[in-house]
Amino acid sequence: MQTIEGSAERKSDDTGSTQTTWDTAPLGNGKYRAKRADRDRQWAPGPKPRPRPIEGPPLVESRVIDPAMCQPGSSVAYDPTYSYRCDGFDLECAEGEILQPPRETRSRLTGAAQWGPWTALSSWQCVTPEEGDLIDDVRTAFAEMTLTPSPITVIDGRGWTFVQIDTVIYSDDEPQTLATTVGGTPVELRATPVEWHWDFDDNTTPLTTTKPGGPYPDKTVTHVYTRLDTYEVTLTTTWQGQWRLVGETTWRDVDGQNVTTSTSDPFTTHEIRTRLVTPPR
Repeated sequence: MQTIEGSAERKSDDTGSTQTTWDTAPLGNGKYRAKRADRDRQWAPGPKPRPRPIEGPPLVESRVIDPAMCQPGSSVAYDPTYSYRCDGFDLECAEGEILQPPRETRSRLTGAAQWGPWTALSSWQCVTPEEGDLIDDVRTAFAEMTLTPSPITVIDGRGWTFVQIDTVIYSDDEPQTLATTVGGTPVELRATPVEWHWDFDDNTTPLTTTKPGGPYPDKTVTHVYTRLDTYEVTLTTTWQGQWRLVGETTWRDVDGQNVTTSTSDPFTTHEIRTRLVTPPR
């Protein structure tokens, strides 16, 4: 029997194969080292999936259909090639359900390549928001909605008032709206002020109202200052949220409220003094 001895070195090439190479040298006594090379092919099921780059242009994108393109007389271009975008737009939903727009997607091979055609991911369908994720996303979006604090006007903004008389203070009840995308669905959010909490900065009990007051002669919100000083009124406003799908006309309440705080410009108080004078002759 011939004895083959030696050490092997395994190498890999770009094809995914490995090669074993044996070193050879004479050993004497009928023994020797032989050199052989063999290739052990590693089977692969096919080309490896193309990884998406960590950074750089996206290779896949999706969006929700803008319902405006399906409205009569819309300025949004309607392409007959994508008829699914408006097929079902006039679907009537049962009470408590909402009509949710379809989604579509497209892809490309590289970040520099042209986009492929849009393809539908879903169609127009009636859904119950309370049973899905949409309503939770709406609550979160409203809680994070940036609101402009309510304005405060004291005695028409003149910067001073008198002690011992009614000082008229007021705000407004203008709602604020935001068009955004929630969970991939275009929606509108609306915040409407429903409660005003007034702190008059003189250590008296704050006042809470359900109306913002108004200029004189409206006396919904008034306060009597008793000391000469400089004051700033602090107003905490509670906002009720509502939402609707883009293209809808009916608002739905959001289960949750938002709060803002604002402070008036400083103003001073003055005293009215009476005195007797000699009448003119």
